[in-house]
Amino acid sequence: MSDEFVQRTREEYGVKRTASGAWLCRRCTTVELKDDQLFECASCAEVTKREHQQEQAVQRRRQWEESVRRRCVSSFANVPSWPHLGTAAAFSKVVSEKHLRAFAERWDHSKGSALLLGPSGAGKTSAAARALRRLEADAVAKILEDGASVYGMPPSAAEESLSALSSTLWTKAFELVEALGVYGNELNAPLIVKAKEASILVVDELGPEPAKHIGVIFDIIDRRYERGAPTVGTSGLTKAAFLSRYGDAFFRRLTDGTVGNRLIDVHKAGEG
Repeated sequence: MSDEFVQRTREEYGVKRTASGAWLCRRCTTVELKDDQLFECASCAEVTKREHQQEQAVQRRRQWEESVRRRCVSSFANVPSWPHLGTAAAFSKVVSEKHLRAFAERWDHSKGSALLLGPSGAGKTSAAARALRRLEADAVAKILEDGASVYGMPPSAAEESLSALSSTLWTKAFELVEALGVYGNELNAPLIVKAKEASILVVDELGPEPAKHIGVIFDIIDRRYERGAPTVGTSGLTKAAFLSRYGDAFFRRLTDGTVGNRLIDVHKAGEG
């Protein structure tokens, strides 16, 4: 560095001088700078270096935390985010049916598929959405608490749970039918393929879709059933009406066959 450059730079950055013309460390303002020290003495330069490293570590941590929080943003795009889904207390004020409340607070993907039946307004969709939102919040909180990923440790149960949730698909039965296209033969439509491959699939509102396309939805659920991937379905139909419309094989693939699969029917006795 030329003497002219050093002087100009020190002046520009406010480095002070003694009466004799010696330059003082900008940080401590007591130690005179050597020719090869632009702003700070050796001791202060070390302090600045450590502070910079700490700031970088904090920034990396913040970026990692944000990436954890955003892991499910894309896959949860269609999952309802109503205010009452945030906590068990808020949920219980809106959904009174105890079996749906139990599902919302206890279900996870390791427990297999499920079918939620009940009248409109009972809280079936809310229960499925609350279960996913709860699992996401719990996994994120646990990962941020232990910070395992920051240090390259083996994946924790929370990491594995969040990974499964991050490839969730929430869709409606009618949306699957719409994805087939005008002629009903586009079985490789992106949504159909995604429904087959998703780690967790929620098919909301089974029932209104055209009956001629039920076979397509069955194929999706059957393929998932074969590889043990959980599917949660909701429907306003009664059990009898559901069996009549979809058949026993369809029904069984959502309600039994692997450990933990279940039917939650909140229709009142005699309905339908």
